[in-house]
Amino acid sequence: MRRFHQRAHFDLHDLHRSTRLSGNHGGQAEYTNIPVPAPAIFALPHDERPFIEQSNEPAVKAFAVRADALMEVRLNAFESGMPTASILRLPHANHYVFLSNEADVLREMRAFLASLK
Repeated sequence: MRRFHQRAHFDLHDLHRSTRLSGNHGGQAEYTNIPVPAPAIFALPHDERPFIEQSNEPAVKAFAVRADALMEVRLNAFESGMPTASILRLPHANHYVFLSNEADVLREMRAFLASLK
């Protein structure tokens, strides 16, 4: 389990670092103004139940709670930085939202595409 904990720490560090809107991004371009419509679908909070229920490690449960909190910060930054985005939050969907919430994804994609006509 030590390997997971080390990896979880690395993932949280990267997620936290990616929420910053300015500064050095490791030489990558920073796109803060995208003036076109864009669909965005977020599974927030994630459905981590199968993974969490299989683990007895407190670090796993703590990781899931902290990851959702950091993702909320990231989503809020995305939302404020992308006023033209059409954002759909799917509570308790899994990472593969197109599988866990197929009807929601199809409905939103159809509505978004229809709005472009």
